[in-house]
Amino acid sequence: MTATTTPTVFTHADYVELEHVFAGGDISKATKAELERFAVMLSRPNAYTQFGVSSFLQACETVRTLLIVRMSEEANDEATQISKIALYIAMAALGCTFVQMLAAWWPKFS
Repeated sequence: MTATTTPTVFTHADYVELEHVFAGGDISKATKAELERFAVMLSRPNAYTQFGVSSFLQACETVRTLLIVRMSEEANDEATQISKIALYIAMAALGCTFVQMLAAWWPKFS
């Protein structure tokens, strides 16, 4: 059984809103999901007609760059979380090693 999806349709108003996001400088505050939506919008046939040629290329490059930044931020957050877990495991191992060391030395000193 195959899943059917309806294609996303973008209206002229969607492209005007995107132009306003770029013109207002708010693109740098866009979330990863918003940037993914913008990338889909910009990849549609004739999307360049909504912008000037140079503006279209700049918009594509900006969205691409910001998507890379957002993905790097997510990867960094995940790596930080994994590092914290590894640190806790290492601390637990150190504690176990200390207890084993005391258990091995205890008969010699008592």
